[in-house]
Amino acid sequence: MSKMGYIHYLCEINARDELLEELGDKDMVDGFLEAHREIRKQKDNKAYDGLNDIVSKSIEKVKEDIPKAREESREGNSLFSDIMALSSQKPN
Repeated sequence: MSKMGYIHYLCEINARDELLEELGDKDMVDGFLEAHREIRKQKDNKAYDGLNDIVSKSIEKVKEDIPKAREESREGNSLFSDIMALSSQKPN
């Protein structure tokens, strides 16, 4: 699992307090929530197709075991490496 996947999950359920705990900065929380809402709002826009797919897959993976995702997220996985790993996955 990934820290970014867990953050997407928290954005999806609008869990501000948990996001603040994960990110440590209110402005960053607001930025992630705003970006997440925009990605979801643009779901029918072809330019956002791949991004929405990545977000959905990462959220589904987190939902398989939320406690494990929370624990792994707190172990300090790098957001950058998570993004690179997700972007290299091919759609099913």
